[in-house]
Amino acid sequence: MIRMLKKLLQKEWRKVLATGCVLSITKSSRMIAIESGLPFEQCKKNLMNFLLNEERALFLNENQVIDICVLGDKSIQSVQHLYQIFKREYIIKCRQDQSRRDQTIFIPNLVAEATKCEGHSPNNVLQNQISEIISLYDTWQQFRGDAQRKKAQREGLYLILKEKGAPQQSRDIYLNACFLPIFFNNNEAHNALASSKRFHRLLWDHWSCKPTSPEDVICLHQWLWKRKNFCGGHKILNDLLGNYLRKAKQFTIDDLEFGLKILGFSINRVILEHILIYAFNCHRVSYASWTTDEGDPFCFIPNFKVVWERTLQLWRQNLSEKEKYILNNRILKGQTLEEVGNGIGLTRERVRQIETSLLKYLSHHTRMCYLKPYFDWIWEFLQREKIISLEEFGVLPGQYKLFDLAASKFGKLKKGISRVHRDIVVLRSVFVDFTGLASRIAKDSDCFLDLYELVLKLGLQEKTFQCKKILEEVYGLLEVEEGIYYCNDILVPENRKKLSLCLDDEFFLTLYYARRPLHYTEMKQVAERISLPFSLVKEKNILSAIQRSPRIKRVAPGTYGLKTWEIADHIYLKDLVYVVLKELNRPLTLEEIYQEVQKRRHDEISRTSVYAYVNTHPRIMYTTD
Repeated sequence: MIRMLKKLLQKEWRKVLATGCVLSITKSSRMIAIESGLPFEQCKKNLMNFLLNEERALFLNENQVIDICVLGDKSIQSVQHLYQIFKREYIIKCRQDQSRRDQTIFIPNLVAEATKCEGHSPNNVLQNQISEIISLYDTWQQFRGDAQRKKAQREGLYLILKEKGAPQQSRDIYLNACFLPIFFNNNEAHNALASSKRFHRLLWDHWSCKPTSPEDVICLHQWLWKRKNFCGGHKILNDLLGNYLRKAKQFTIDDLEFGLKILGFSINRVILEHILIYAFNCHRVSYASWTTDEGDPFCFIPNFKVVWERTLQLWRQNLSEKEKYILNNRILKGQTLEEVGNGIGLTRERVRQIETSLLKYLSHHTRMCYLKPYFDWIWEFLQREKIISLEEFGVLPGQYKLFDLAASKFGKLKKGISRVHRDIVVLRSVFVDFTGLASRIAKDSDCFLDLYELVLKLGLQEKTFQCKKILEEVYGLLEVEEGIYYCNDILVPENRKKLSLCLDDEFFLTLYYARRPLHYTEMKQVAERISLPFSLVKEKNILSAIQRSPRIKRVAPGTYGLKTWEIADHIYLKDLVYVVLKELNRPLTLEEIYQEVQKRRHDEISRTSVYAYVNTHPRIMYTTD
């Protein structure tokens, strides 16, 4: 089912690449749902994830996607026009107004071009155009009031940005304003941009007109995408997050991650959370919600190290020196009763009594005030995600044992979750279903376990990587093909251990990888040649071990294959020559009989042997033409 769904997703995207049209996510999801029989929402979610991983897919909005190369071809004229603007040069002349203030007048490169064509010096050209310069200056002087001048500045800049159709740097906007009959310096231009409600700031020094149509939004998305290729990604990311967080007091990490992906940024979720915490001082409210309000009574720092250190400080208060020693060495470091007793001069029984009393004292809810909201948050998150990574909760590799110790103080966590491998934590009920279903699938499929079938039936498609890690790292299953594992025993959720391969499994896998019947003398060489993770040197008599296997059958003298291949049972050569003549039901030459025998045998047969059995068989006779 997953492979079929992947083909349907690729089919929809190929339509976009072939036609250059815009893909409608809603329409395509309906078509995929009809063809696959899956729910519409599931198809839409899979299509969105597929498109977000496509390098050339550009989201115009939440429902429309286009090939970025097609969009680039359509906007090539505006890009060329922009390059021409950047190449312009300016001749600058200063003069003083009536208030003795300096005014700067910019003359475009048309003057320089005229100089080259007519052979005049720049001074002569300036003298010839002094009337135009004075005319421009007089136009500016008609704006008597300061408010009128600022309004004229904003309107002039708006016309420039509107004409460009794409965000511009403040410096370029100021230089292009030289074509207007308005005079101001760079600082005045920057203030005019900042004070206008018709502009908004993107990134750190880029401005644009506020979008008024879907075309404007598309243009901004395209511009941001291109800027990402030659600017520092972290600068753009920090600026985008800063703009968003100034407006949003409360938000979810899913919405933030989705919005960044639409703009072309792919960032690890853990890194994004660290940026929110340390760069923008954001706090979690629950497992999904965040806030920028430091005064929110529900916010706390989701960092296990910080929470654990605060808890230890609270625990060590009002403890005697002996109790502190037992806490540090027995409870936290795991020393034996005898080692702890020798350190403080107590018997093992007395150390055990103090430890029991101390654990009861520390487990009181007043001494778990820091850990409780942290583990409540993990419990809520697990109810939705089923499988989590402790890295998402600030638990580092060296802190896994401390996490187990702290989690054991909470009944629902102690009974309801399992840390199955390093940072992977699973709901115990889900893990029981996982191991049970995996064992049944392997049993019904001759010890072959399909990972994709397993996660599909459990609804853990988004946790495929973690499930793969559990099968390989926890149970030591061998991946024989992509997504297919060899499981020769029942997977148990408790007392987990890696499964080992017996000799029967090794012979079975050797034949499975060889994809053909093998002579027993070939087994060892084939296993070494295809680099299987085992050797057959432990079995001195390979032939006797193969004959004991219930899944391997003899297909020719000394040659064996898998029963699942449905190869016909071995027939002795004397009987086989007769079977060939009987099945074809017509006279055959000796050469034809030899060829047919070769098709039915999996070992090398000489012509002499075939001819001898034909000549001596009592039920075969020669005929003449």
